[in-house]
Amino acid sequence: CPGFAREFISTNTTSRFSWYPNDDIAAFDKALNEYVSGLASLEEFQAVFRCPGLDSLGGFSTDHGISVVRYHRSMICADILFSDENLNDCYGGTKPVDHRRRDIRDDKPEMQLAKVVAASTLQVRPSAPTPLCRSTCNVWINSLRTIVSNNTLCQADKGINRGASLDSLRTKCDLGMYSG
Repeated sequence: CPGFAREFISTNTTSRFSWYPNDDIAAFDKALNEYVSGLASLEEFQAVFRCPGLDSLGGFSTDHGISVVRYHRSMICADILFSDENLNDCYGGTKPVDHRRRDIRDDKPEMQLAKVVAASTLQVRPSAPTPLCRSTCNVWINSLRTIVSNNTLCQADKGINRGASLDSLRTKCDLGMYSG
């Protein structure tokens, strides 16, 4: 998770994924990239949105200009970082904080020092992972909407309400871990 290079991810948390290689950051990042562009990711997308045209065009592994899911990897990394198991293992069980609210203590010198130490190479654990930017989450949702709105990729299907699924996913962007 290159965008979260200063964060901690527990091997207990990531071992539940079939694509996870143990204890090697570079191998983890490579496997995550392969997962995001691979068949398993496409199958998860299809389980929710059922877009047969996407399969016939090569899924996410083919760049045909219309099926790009932006920030999927970032969303997966945030999901891993903020899972209860990872928060317990790496951050002492803390819950995400609303970083939009500033505390007057944030400007005090001792708080600045604590932030510097937490971000240093000493690997002192911060109190909670840095949340994903809300705009990143919204771009992810909008990229999904672009795909499911494309009639070539996703023909009408009376058995699925793609709009409701997208609206449900958009509520994710209001959660603390996705609204930094």
